[in-house]
Amino acid sequence: MQKQIKTSRSSSRRKPIDDKPKTKSKKRQSDNQAKSRTKMPSSQLVRNIMYVCRSCVWSETNREINGMRQGAVLLEKIKDITKTNSLPEAIDLRGVFCLNGCLSPCNISFRAKDKYTIRFSGLSPNDAANILIVAKLYSDSSNGNLKEEDIPKQLKGKISVRTPPLRH
Repeated sequence: MQKQIKTSRSSSRRKPIDDKPKTKSKKRQSDNQAKSRTKMPSSQLVRNIMYVCRSCVWSETNREINGMRQGAVLLEKIKDITKTNSLPEAIDLRGVFCLNGCLSPCNISFRAKDKYTIRFSGLSPNDAANILIVAKLYSDSSNGNLKEEDIPKQLKGKISVRTPPLRH
C-alpha cells in the first residue's frame, strides 16, 4: 500500500507535509538547557580564556633575547606564577601564535561567551602578576566590561581593544 502524501494548498507546487509527531523545538530544547545550566555554579557556566601571544617580539631590532621572544617569556612567567598562585578556576590559559597587536607588543586577550573581549598591548613579562589580577576580575565579571578603576595602575592605558559580545 502506498503512503498518501498530503500537500499544502498555499503554494503552487506540491509540498509533502510531514505526518510525524513534532519533537521539541530547538528553541524549547535550548530553553530547557539554559534552565538546567542556571543551577550550576557560575564558574562552570562560562569558560574564560586568557590568550597570550607567544610570538610578540621585544622590539623590531631585538626580536629575541636568549632565543626567546617576549611573548613566550611572558607566557612562561605567567605559568611560573600560577604554580604558587593558581589561576581562577574558570580561566583557561592558552599560548597562541598572534593576537594582531604587532605594532604594540606584547599582547594578551581575555575572551568568553557573552562577554566583552579585552586585549591588552604594550605589556612586558614584569606585568605578569597584574595580568593575573585582571584575569580574576574578568572571570568574576558578568559581562567582561571591566571598569577602568579596577584595573591595576600598571596596566591602565594598555587596553588596546574592547569588543562587545556578539548578539545572536
